[in-house]
Amino acid sequence: MPSVGAVVPTYNSAPYIEKTLLSLCKQSLPLSEIIVVDDASTDNTVDIVLSLSERYKSIKLICLSANSGPSIARNCGLDIINTDLVLFMDADDITDSRLVEKEYQRLQELKSVSSDNWVLCHSAYSIIDSSGKLITPIIRWKQIYPEETLGYQFVRNHILTSSGVLVRKTVVLNVGGFDPLLKFSEDCDLWLRLASYGGFAYVDEPLVQVRRHRNNTSGRLNNMLYAEKTILSKYPLDIIEGAIYKRHLPWWVNASDFVSILYRLDYWDRGYAIIQEVVNKKSDYANGFFFLGLYYLHVGVWKEAANCFIKAIELEPNNGAALNNLGALLALDGKADEAISLLTKAIELFPGYLDAGNNLENLKQGQLNFENVRFTWRELRPVLTRYQE
Repeated sequence: MPSVGAVVPTYNSAPYIEKTLLSLCKQSLPLSEIIVVDDASTDNTVDIVLSLSERYKSIKLICLSANSGPSIARNCGLDIINTDLVLFMDADDITDSRLVEKEYQRLQELKSVSSDNWVLCHSAYSIIDSSGKLITPIIRWKQIYPEETLGYQFVRNHILTSSGVLVRKTVVLNVGGFDPLLKFSEDCDLWLRLASYGGFAYVDEPLVQVRRHRNNTSGRLNNMLYAEKTILSKYPLDIIEGAIYKRHLPWWVNASDFVSILYRLDYWDRGYAIIQEVVNKKSDYANGFFFLGLYYLHVGVWKEAANCFIKAIELEPNNGAALNNLGALLALDGKADEAISLLTKAIELFPGYLDAGNNLENLKQGQLNFENVRFTWRELRPVLTRYQE
């Protein structure tokens, strides 16, 4: 068996670090090393880790002299750890005791039936609040083929947290580790580079509890969106397009997803030409009309945008993003009752939906206007993650 260790970056994690480390120390497949890299904490995080290291010899503490960010902290741990496989873990999350065993077994299973290169394994997860209370349903993904991985990652990051991701150390080092210049979405950036190298194994069990609280850097939506655009901008459009069309999906789905990226990168006219072809050839595809509506929103043709969202909802009544956008347009047109009905339905379907919640609250207070309205510019995830605004 290969050796397995964990890297845990931490900064002012005193309220949570003990539970995190205990969950790692109690793995059914033991970790030979748990490298905790403290990023110049100013609370008593270091004292807690030192105390635990006296009880568990696998825990080793490295202290950085100045706060440098999670990328540098994780890279430091990678340089130090002496194992074949590395489990990344954030200092406020919790693992199931079977996590390492299950993910290692999954990698071995895929390796035994496929000659493909499998570079990491991740699992389904749940989201908890600062007190440990579950705040979302289980967030799942699916097993995909290695050649599809990069395309799926371009469209949407399905590994929202580095916690619980088991990777081959040599592969991470070969692609350069975490980008130290990125303060947000540094894990997404690494997944894209790893996706160019091999496939991602997946375990469809919620083996990680991801904690959301006010100090999460990943909980600030605007920062995440800006970082995503920065990361996507690193790649030529032909690379992105080619990767998306390698997915084993109908052409109109791949085309629409490519349009979503073109929009995010401000190639609106190119996206418009593609999505027009989609709706002309596949008139029963709801997302085609949703993305066409986004174009009209962007150029300020409100009536056409509303008509597209109406068509999207007719084809897919539970299209939450279309419900929000149509509701917002109706509210701005003075049709408050219809708008309230649509926005309320969107929130019922997708609890924690920030855009719809903001629009509904402002509408009920008579304060919704073009300055504070929020349109949703992409499809919603089946289960929304929770972000701070």
